[in-house]
Amino acid sequence: MEDWNVIITVFQGGYRRALRVMRQLDPVERSPYHNVLVMKVDDSAALLSAVEIRTRESPALYDTISRVAPAQRTFDFRTCDELLTRAKSVNSEWSPRLAGCRCYARPHLVECGTTFPLRKWNAASISKLWRKRAG
Repeated sequence: MEDWNVIITVFQGGYRRALRVMRQLDPVERSPYHNVLVMKVDDSAALLSAVEIRTRESPALYDTISRVAPAQRTFDFRTCDELLTRAKSVNSEWSPRLAGCRCYARPHLVECGTTFPLRKWNAASISKLWRKRAG
């Protein structure tokens, strides 16, 4: 699935059940990553509501599905420069909404010659990082 916009992480041992449950809601596919599924949905709010209803009906799903995370923005890129340009655009759009908030970021730009470790970042740190990398 190339145009996915939802990432589902699954607890160890819950992969098949999560796949079965999520397939009842919308098309879902395996990703190349361990215990990660991807989906393409038109309405992420409706998907989140449906998952919430399913977990209320079947509380065992709380031990199956770790997180359902809609991607608010996705983009394709072919070069490191294109990645940084697009990421800078998204950062500029989101910076006012993230001001004063804390969030988690895990950029892993190995091909661009940069790898950042998993850690807490605030919006100002992320903005500063992308400005520095994007020039």
